[in-house]
Amino acid sequence: MRLARNRLSRAERGAGRGTFTTDAHTGGWTARVDVDIRVEPAPDDVAAALGLAPGAEVLVRDRVMFADDVPVQLATSCLPRDLTEGTAIERADTGPGGVYARLEEAGHVLTRFTEAVRIGRAAEREADQLDVPVGAALYRIQRTAHTAARPVEVNLITAVGAVTSSSTSCPPSSRRAVRGAGRSRGARPRHVPRFHGRDRP
Repeated sequence: MRLARNRLSRAERGAGRGTFTTDAHTGGWTARVDVDIRVEPAPDDVAAALGLAPGAEVLVRDRVMFADDVPVQLATSCLPRDLTEGTAIERADTGPGGVYARLEEAGHVLTRFTEAVRIGRAAEREADQLDVPVGAALYRIQRTAHTAARPVEVNLITAVGAVTSSSTSCPPSSRRAVRGAGRSRGARPRHVPRFHGRDRP
């Protein structure tokens, strides 16, 4: 399974696809997502990343993601409750284009995403959810979505497959903008991780 280069683009949201369904559309496999939704006080690290006071309410969307019924990714999104209360973001099915499309419809126009990437090892619960051995190599991302005014989401992603650690900063408007943003900072072209072996649909 390849993570699509354009998975964060506004064009994909306009076509009714979220990030994971863009991966599926690009890769030719079927996406399925199990989601658990709750409201809770923000942990200190999440509150800091979102610019919130410690313990402020956040909406949490906990997901297990499947490619052709094989579990390949976990994702936990945390969003400030003042942005989500009473919106489709608090539903299991957020509608065409997903959470980011709903944020932009409400006037929270996304201007950039930042990603911090590292390699980890599967703990027991992660191994059970992803159907891998305890200690299997995992790809971990902390992605933060920003508007011009504030951070609006922190997404903690855990995916099967070991890749080189890196970090990226990319605007959401287009694939070309992502590439240009990397070069303007003197960065290397964005790395596109792949899942190999048992994880390829």
